[in-house]
Amino acid sequence: MSDWVYIQKTIEKAIASISETTGDRPVSVIAEFPAHLPAIIADEATLVGALGNLLSQVIAGTARTEVRVRAQITPGGSPSLDHLSQTEVSDEILHSGPWMLLSISDFEAPFAESEESGDSSVLEPIEIKIEESRAAIEGFHGHIWQETTSGSGIRLWIAMPLRAAIEPKADISEIRRAVETHIPEGSQTATSLLIFVEDTGLRDLLSIDLVGAGYRVIVSSNTEDVITLALTETPDLIILDLSARTPSAFDLAMLLKGDRRTQEIPVLFLTTFPGPEGEVQMGTASFLFRTEGTGALLATIHTALHGGIHPASRVLIVEPDDVLRENMILRVQAFGYPVVEARSVGEAVALAERVRIGLVLTNARLAQERDYWLIKQLRQIPEEMEIYVIADALTDEEGQAAISHGASGYGETGKLGDLFDRVKGENGKR
Repeated sequence: MSDWVYIQKTIEKAIASISETTGDRPVSVIAEFPAHLPAIIADEATLVGALGNLLSQVIAGTARTEVRVRAQITPGGSPSLDHLSQTEVSDEILHSGPWMLLSISDFEAPFAESEESGDSSVLEPIEIKIEESRAAIEGFHGHIWQETTSGSGIRLWIAMPLRAAIEPKADISEIRRAVETHIPEGSQTATSLLIFVEDTGLRDLLSIDLVGAGYRVIVSSNTEDVITLALTETPDLIILDLSARTPSAFDLAMLLKGDRRTQEIPVLFLTTFPGPEGEVQMGTASFLFRTEGTGALLATIHTALHGGIHPASRVLIVEPDDVLRENMILRVQAFGYPVVEARSVGEAVALAERVRIGLVLTNARLAQERDYWLIKQLRQIPEEMEIYVIADALTDEEGQAAISHGASGYGETGKLGDLFDRVKGENGKR
């Protein structure tokens, strides 16, 4: 399964994996890379295996005492990527974003050049069997080739596109539209945005795009600085990476909303989630700080006496219509439950992966899209949750179809009280 992989750690693990295979003749492996390299989309174990296989071959074949592994970022269309122009890589992909360029060699030479090194010793080039690793690397949109410069020993090249080169630029535009929607009305000065994103490449990509759109961007590289910058810079909008940990993006948002100096600043969560075709998609989810509903105390007492979902369990409401969603939120809060809201399928999946959800109330039309893709994705999340499909009017046939695809049940939007009673009753029987 593909995920975000940091090449520094991958290189280190690959070197460690072959540390016992150097044989009788000692060969040093020297890894060189910048302090910060953005993530690539890959499977770490598979990539470690591919790099380990290549390293072990170079070590076995070299007559020298050092092997160098070097990585750096190179822009799309760079001369160092000329080899890719002779492959099936389209010009659009080749020039669309930066690439991670990695070399494995047994001689020191300019990183992105094909010139022979200053080493006066002449060695017969050794052909490395790269086919065993090619499938793994190409499976993550990467490419591998061997440099055949005479007399220079061994040199392998691996080029892998960064996330910016894989993900459609429309995703960034989607985030920009979300920013425009949440900017407070009446802002007369240059609009400032505070963004905290853990991934360096994505953070740089967002910064460049938002600055180009005319915003003043304040970047926070760690969670500790978010509160300080929010107080000192007073941004018009804050964007937090939903995948952030210790503290979580939700914890940060709650701190911001709990401080009278920052509580009026809108907060957006940056989300990533798998699309229906398996591609990585990006979007945003709003954070709205809401107090408990007026019926919170009564609902807590009722739940303690009669069982059912506990008020500490969050209810995720998935509804694209703003008016209808707001009405549902107020009614659910009256039962004493904290609410998480999503306007789209992507937001719902991203939030459910990060926040403990007890009950999902989803718009029936959204639930039915792409053969009930939303319900199927929610059911892959380890946490148990009740999923109810709701609409103003839903036939029994439609409701049963949703249940057959993983829904817990179905109900009417106007009868949420009956639905909650039903959920409590079903939980009480377990």
